[in-house]
Amino acid sequence: MDLSKELFNQTACAADGSVQNPLMNAVSTLLTGPEIAALDSEFNNTEHEHFQDAWEEAEVQQKIAEEIPHEQQFEEAWQDQDIFEQAWVEHDPNANPWTTNFSNPTPEALEQFVRMWQQMWPQELPKTPNYVFDEFNPYLQAENPYEIAMDYLANNQINHAILALEAVIMRDPNSSDIWKLLGQLNAENDEDFRAIAALEKGYEIDPYNLDILLSLGMSLINEKSEDMAISHLHTWLSNHPEYHNIQAVGESPREQIKNAFEQARNLNPNDADIYQVLGALNFMTKDYEIAASAFSRALQLKPDDYYIWNRLGATLANQGDSHLAIQAYQKALEIRPSYVRAWANLGIAYANIDEMNTAARFYLCALSLNPNAVQIWNYLLTSFTCLRRWDLIEKLKQFNPMIFKDEYDIVIANDLPQAKHVESDWANEFIIE
Repeated sequence: MDLSKELFNQTACAADGSVQNPLMNAVSTLLTGPEIAALDSEFNNTEHEHFQDAWEEAEVQQKIAEEIPHEQQFEEAWQDQDIFEQAWVEHDPNANPWTTNFSNPTPEALEQFVRMWQQMWPQELPKTPNYVFDEFNPYLQAENPYEIAMDYLANNQINHAILALEAVIMRDPNSSDIWKLLGQLNAENDEDFRAIAALEKGYEIDPYNLDILLSLGMSLINEKSEDMAISHLHTWLSNHPEYHNIQAVGESPREQIKNAFEQARNLNPNDADIYQVLGALNFMTKDYEIAASAFSRALQLKPDDYYIWNRLGATLANQGDSHLAIQAYQKALEIRPSYVRAWANLGIAYANIDEMNTAARFYLCALSLNPNAVQIWNYLLTSFTCLRRWDLIEKLKQFNPMIFKDEYDIVIANDLPQAKHVESDWANEFIIE
């Protein structure tokens, strides 16, 4: 199931206010593939509730192909746009396909539009359980790459911090703590597959590391790997000095893990980690009100935890309260200005209230911090399509968020306050214009 479509209301930018809008159906096919789109259409034709399965994020992470540069992929496909224009002209000889506000294009035009974008978009690399190191790492010969990583981290340069930590790992691949930090930073950078691969490696080295077990369990919930998530969370409990004697009760694995953490909460009602997991487990079962209550309690205990603020925001968004979700994401960014996932989720929240232009702005902010988060380019494409900004769609072929700076106020890493000097109102001043 394509999760990006579930956080977007398909009717938000439908010209006729229905899910039958042909443009949005085309974009749905573009982003999901014909088989998934057909499945989604089947559910939309029933009275099923909209799926709201997304956790911290709205999309399964994709990897950018390294074999062919993005610019070359786009340029080769863009040369075929005359086919699209020809199909469009057959529908209306006086129309310009890049400026016309079309609500009823010909099937041929839509087919060519989707085909063109499928060719342009970065190809997904095969998913691998192994962590893939960056081939071009400038810190491999550095004297102390760990100190370099910490300096970059303090200055919101997450991509450079990740590279420096990779250099540390390549010298000492058996440091579970470095693998853990590398996993956490990739998760913040909205690259879940890399995050899970790093955490799995840390777990392999130290299977009793409680921080790794907890992070891995939460990340696997995010990636819909429910069985593995539950297994790691059970392991976390069984190795925790306070909770190792808990005996789970329930008919299903979901019921058992919930029951186990509820028992842990009764043993220690002041453990924020317990409430955070309970929030995630109830989110997984779509009990959003209970999940929001659990995350809120966790924040009472750990008010500066930006992960929990982001998760609360995702829960509120799934409850249908995008305005409160925006405030939660804003709080996460006040604490962690370089949190790419929160920037992307902020855009999703604005898309949910049909403010596509603002949504595009925050997607661009996220992409300026990590242009490798492919799914965010997909969100941006959706926003530009809803806005009928074909001129901006054409500029996407450069995969450079900064070329949109003439139209959008885009945050860059150098604009962000350092971690030790964050003022509580900086995010409010930037986000609320």
